Amino acid sequence: MPSRQSQLLAGLLGLALLFPFSASALITVGAADTPDSAEDIALIGGLAYVADGTSGLRIIDISDPTAPSEVGFYNTLGAALGVAVVGDVAYVADGVSGLRLINVSDPTTPFGISTVSTPDQARGVDVVDGFAYVAAGVSGLRLIRVSNPSAPSERGDVDTPGFANRVAVAGGLAYVADGSAGLRVIDVSNPAQAAEIGFVDTPGAARGVAIVGGLAYVADGTAGLRVIDVSNPAAPVEIGFAEFGSFNWQSAARDVFVVGALAYVADDNWGLRVIDVSDPTTPVEIGAIGTPDEAFGVEVAGGFAYVADRRSGLRVIAIGEPSFPAEIGSVVPPGGQMLGIAVVDDIAYAANAPGPLNLIDVANPEAPTILSGVAVGDGFAIDVVVANGLAYVSDGWRGGLKVFDVSNPNAPLPIGAYDTPIGVGRGVALEANRAYVVDVAANNAYLTIIDVSDPTAPAPLGTLFVPDDPRDIEVAGEIVYLGLSNSLAIIDASDPTAPIEIGSLPFPAPGVAVAGDLAYTADPLRVIDVWDPANPLEVGSSSLPASFSRAVALADGLALVGSSSSVLHVFEVSDPTAPFYLAGFEMAHQVEGLAIANGLVFVANSNSGLRIIDLGPEYLPEPQAWTMLASGAAMLGLLDRRRRRPLV
Repeated sequence: MPSRQSQLLAGLLGLALLFPFSASALITVGAADTPDSAEDIALIGGLAYVADGTSGLRIIDISDPTAPSEVGFYNTLGAALGVAVVGDVAYVADGVSGLRLINVSDPTTPFGISTVSTPDQARGVDVVDGFAYVAAGVSGLRLIRVSNPSAPSERGDVDTPGFANRVAVAGGLAYVADGSAGLRVIDVSNPAQAAEIGFVDTPGAARGVAIVGGLAYVADGTAGLRVIDVSNPAAPVEIGFAEFGSFNWQSAARDVFVVGALAYVADDNWGLRVIDVSDPTTPVEIGAIGTPDEAFGVEVAGGFAYVADRRSGLRVIAIGEPSFPAEIGSVVPPGGQMLGIAVVDDIAYAANAPGPLNLIDVANPEAPTILSGVAVGDGFAIDVVVANGLAYVSDGWRGGLKVFDVSNPNAPLPIGAYDTPIGVGRGVALEANRAYVVDVAANNAYLTIIDVSDPTAPAPLGTLFVPDDPRDIEVAGEIVYLGLSNSLAIIDASDPTAPIEIGSLPFPAPGVAVAGDLAYTADPLRVIDVWDPANPLEVGSSSLPASFSRAVALADGLALVGSSSSVLHVFEVSDPTAPFYLAGFEMAHQVEGLAIANGLVFVANSNSGLRIIDLGPEYLPEPQAWTMLASGAAMLGLLDRRRRRPLV
């Protein structure tokens, strides 16, 4: 059976053929882990040459982007931080060991040719017309003649004022990303007399640089992408910029690669960003995708971006037209942080704390509209489930359960309640005529099972004390799964008057979701076989970048994990033994709750309220009826499929 990545790639190519003007999602289609820390990358033909820190140069076959595989390597003496390839020679900026020249005529058996020491660590390299230009930290730019690779020799140097990270050479000029000293422009037409002729002191720390036409694109650390007019190299001037960042994490742009009107920025913890630079005075971010570790280098070829992602090695990302994911709608209802979300029949039910249960019309996801709000007694809503015209709310102040008639979403009515005797609400789940409420007191969990066959008179059936801090609750049949701060507890509720813990696993489970015989917990993502709930068995896992997870949702072979670090993570879990990290998407605030409906993701985004995200059809297919209608309308030019709205 073809892999999910292969299917996704086929889908992307199919969409491109069928709908050449349709938008596609940024999506990871392949990966090859490297032994150490992938710092930089160079592409030649069907091969990727990766500078992999203390593991030297790794050579990876990318002829099939969905299945990149290492074909050869060469362990350098230092830490490989930068790489360039010309002809049969790879030039590796090898940290404290200087510049290393490696014969790669046979990529399966590369061998060393020669080495040139540099006064400080070699960090970046570009090779043009028989010269290697090495960015060498505090010792600036080193100019090394390599026309005879067996006998390279330094012919010049320029001691830049900052910390030389990367260099790009064009038209007899070397452009050095010089850390806190910004972009330095050096005349290298005569290497023996190389000299700085101009500079721009960028506001961040220049880490990477690309030259296209008369423009320099600088990856400027926390200051994002800077666009500099270098048509007069003696007087370069910044003409535009795009800064990035979020509620919890600041960007740190490390590298940049420019193709046509798009700049691809390797943005450290935030992964890959795609910037429209068709108007260089006003660059605009049009797409982004998270990577598992820290994106330090990027190159683009043949519709794919290849990212050097440090401890996660090489990531291959299909770029298509990078207009997904797209936030297509949002609303901030009254009542503080949004902590829980449920979506039923085009109505979103939002639990706000401290505040009411808010009902939001999402029939038009571009323009969600608040219909009503209803107070949760003298408490507040912290979690909600909805079924058969009734909303069941966990009370985050008084504890227990509140029941509302929401058959008229414009006028919800409280109809029943049960106040638990101890603790405050943390979560609620529903199965048949029973509500399962978990409260917390003194960092301990109290599960109460409540008979709601008469929703106007909820009645307690049984309780259970679990000595750990509750974070999430899920019910499947007669089995309750409690996600706790330090463990996953599995509870048999077949006798609701006497629930009993029958199984557990000793790891944090701040979020939990169940599908069939598998449970999914987060922080990191773990897949648990619960066919025998008394003997749960972990069958797969995948680390989460900067996770601090809080919510898990499942759909169509995917696991979506929300985090307090303001990221929505997406994993492919069609093979539960090997979850594959597809993407991470930046949110405004921490992700507190998730719901999936109609091919869209509804995010309870704390202080930023409800955010509605279209990940794109490659992730979450649209309902079949919509797809058929939209495809025909798009072909007739009547509908913008990306925004799901008529063209006017």
